[in-house]
Amino acid sequence: MIRFVTPEWESELIKNCGQFGIFDCKIYSQYQTYGAQSGVVDFWLVQDAQGHTIGLLSRLEGRFTAAAKGQVDTEELSWFLQRAGSRSVEGEQPLIVRLFPDREQISAPILRQDRPPDLQASADRRIIEAERLSDVFDLLCKSDPQFANQADYTAWLAEASHKVRHRLAHIFILKINHLIVSTASIIFLSPRRAILAGVATHPAQRGRGYGRMAVEHACRYAHQQGQQPWVFAANDGLEAFYTGCGFSPAGRWARMEWEGDKG
Repeated sequence: MIRFVTPEWESELIKNCGQFGIFDCKIYSQYQTYGAQSGVVDFWLVQDAQGHTIGLLSRLEGRFTAAAKGQVDTEELSWFLQRAGSRSVEGEQPLIVRLFPDREQISAPILRQDRPPDLQASADRRIIEAERLSDVFDLLCKSDPQFANQADYTAWLAEASHKVRHRLAHIFILKINHLIVSTASIIFLSPRRAILAGVATHPAQRGRGYGRMAVEHACRYAHQQGQQPWVFAANDGLEAFYTGCGFSPAGRWARMEWEGDKG
């Protein structure tokens, strides 16, 4: 059974966040950011025949996030996702493959960091939480043409500002001689985990270790809050970068997109 989270089922959603792998950290963060009744994000409980919750779903702008135990009814869940107005679904690779075994999927590594990195201070390098989010957006656009083509500044700024203001996300910038050269963000938070994203370095400043410095600072901050850092690498080519930052492979994520959706 797939049950829409109405107010009377909200406590069941909260109780089960943290039970179904790393992607329910993203679902929990979405709940913390928007709540269950905002109309911005929708949530569902995946339950077995006895009424036990064995998975969670969220949908934001037509994109589903799925987290579930191995005994989930994949036929029912696959049928639901294809008929619920979704553009894509993502989660840990074994689940997505079981849901859509014959469809092409995007996949890349999941990594986690078990111990805080050692940081070395430098007089000309300042890593701080971002004061002007517009500067971060500008750096992300310069660093990633795909992001620049797809991102909506107003929507990005509204969400990022809300999350930062309520301490639901942390966006760090690295300054060299007062110039922003790199950024890394903790974008999804749960009580025990922190997922990094938004890692970027200005193209003219690459190859100098600045991206690693920003990532390690964000990871150190997460460890200090009692949260283990995780990252969903954008592609296989980034695995070496993150292992160089002290991460270890911890599986793979996958996304299945319906035709025409590349967002």
